[in-house]
Amino acid sequence: MNDTGILFVNKTTLTPIKSTIHCQWLVVGSAHQRIVVKFDYILIPIPIEEYLTGGCRRASVNLWTPGLENEKVELCGDRRHVRIGGVGQTLMVELRINDLKLDTNFLMHYELIPIERKCFFFLSIQLLFIFLEALSTPSYLSNPSFLSTEKYAECGLTSINGYKYSRRVSSRIVGGRQVIPHSHPWQVLLYNYGKFCGATVLNSNWIVTAAHCVNGTDPKYLLAEFGIHDRYTVEPSRVTRMIKRIVIYPSYNGKSTRWIHDIALLQLSESLIFSPYIRSICISSSQDFVRHGDRTLVTGWGETQGTGNFRYLREVEVPIQSYDECGLQNTSWSTTLCAGLCKNSTCDACQGDSGGPMVILRNGHWHLVGLISWGFSCAGLGVYTKISYYTDWITKTVYH
Repeated sequence: MNDTGILFVNKTTLTPIKSTIHCQWLVVGSAHQRIVVKFDYILIPIPIEEYLTGGCRRASVNLWTPGLENEKVELCGDRRHVRIGGVGQTLMVELRINDLKLDTNFLMHYELIPIERKCFFFLSIQLLFIFLEALSTPSYLSNPSFLSTEKYAECGLTSINGYKYSRRVSSRIVGGRQVIPHSHPWQVLLYNYGKFCGATVLNSNWIVTAAHCVNGTDPKYLLAEFGIHDRYTVEPSRVTRMIKRIVIYPSYNGKSTRWIHDIALLQLSESLIFSPYIRSICISSSQDFVRHGDRTLVTGWGETQGTGNFRYLREVEVPIQSYDECGLQNTSWSTTLCAGLCKNSTCDACQGDSGGPMVILRNGHWHLVGLISWGFSCAGLGVYTKISYYTDWITKTVYH
């Protein structure tokens, strides 16, 4: 009534239903309204251990803007007073129960609120849904007690103390796995309208990404977020910055030259304050810093081709391949690296990972050696912008 409503579901294990439950409700407003949703409670009793490894597979309440189904927000567990602010005139609410043994209860209020002034809204689900309460990283995953007291200005250090982070990666973000929360503090999530890319922190004022992520874009339409593990959660560590200036490498010419020189520097509107969750990466000017056979890490929130839930930051280990193994014609190997083709053929970056970092551990510090650029397919060979070729240009742009 009067642009408000209530949705109440109470399913117990005694309900005599023999098949999967799948229900959908569509909330529709006008172009001059935005949708605000508040859950008094959501009770889908999935243990936190199961949630961290498998998400809400057995049952969930899902929300998305029609047309962006791949970016849906998925809720389960025991949640109280969850408030979600949506932008736009339609919102899909879905209940899906695959395990009928689970009790499922939730009480949701929705309200259509007039938009009183013109605002620019980024058309991606990450910003459409702003979690104002609850759903933060579990306390035992972000407890400051295990964070070191290092000087955060030092590059290439992760603040995970007492953990051998240079561990062997056993599973092969396609074929990868969820990272230890906040173990890649240089990772950036970059929004450009309804698309997103990765980026990397160079210092408190500059980040680096792939040129194809920002080419032809006005800086005012870009937004960078830092200190994130779960894209759908407002974690206490999360920091947002607008972009002041875009500097694309002068020789970049897009697809016509197979994305050679696919690199851009972005100046932030306001300086970052480094913390255990936000730190810079190291870079090296040495052309032979990585060699054939070296195993590097790439990270991102991109499509996982069914190998995992891409709401969380994921990592995968990819081996550097020789130029003969890559077999690419008309590609400048002074400016690019080739990596991938693991034993099970499921280790690669994918859509949404573009611009993100390829890093390697050297002398106890993580160094940026490549940027995710392009590839033949997800879970195949990947081509990466070779950072060492651009070190002088980066230094002159960022520090002068």
